[in-house]
Amino acid sequence: MNTHHHSDHAGGLRTYLTEGATIVTHEGNREYYEKVVFYPAPRTLEPDRLALNPVRTTFGGSATFQSVTDKYVISDGTRTVDLYAMLGLDHNANMLIAYLPTEKIVVNADLYSPPTTTSASIREFYRNIQRLKLDVEQHVPIHGRVGTMEEFLEIVGETSND
Repeated sequence: MNTHHHSDHAGGLRTYLTEGATIVTHEGNREYYEKVVFYPAPRTLEPDRLALNPVRTTFGGSATFQSVTDKYVISDGTRTVDLYAMLGLDHNANMLIAYLPTEKIVVNADLYSPPTTTSASIREFYRNIQRLKLDVEQHVPIHGRVGTMEEFLEIVGETSND
């Protein structure tokens, strides 16, 4: 699962692709990944696995992609991870978050990393949590430490009774 196309979140995807992994990303990233990230152009200074062993890299081709426009569920029959497309973000319009409903954990990239102060991204992330009716107890950022929902609500400026 790829949260968004920024290099610190898309690193390694070319290698995963050559190993046969299914790449799950926001539909809005599709064209960029097809034409830029997964284009098997030679990497002359430091060839990576895709440059050395090109595979067909189109959505629906021999490489396995799953693009998400709203919600996508991954489950092994025991555990479930819900992937949601975020709306209204300035940081990146094509971003996904992961939500583990049983554990009440939300995983985000670049939207909220405690401790921090409020920002437009945090407020929009909060509106998305409300819109999706996610019951969150813990926030797990890709960059930073785990935080509680209470801590998040204090930063957003809301009370847990809202």
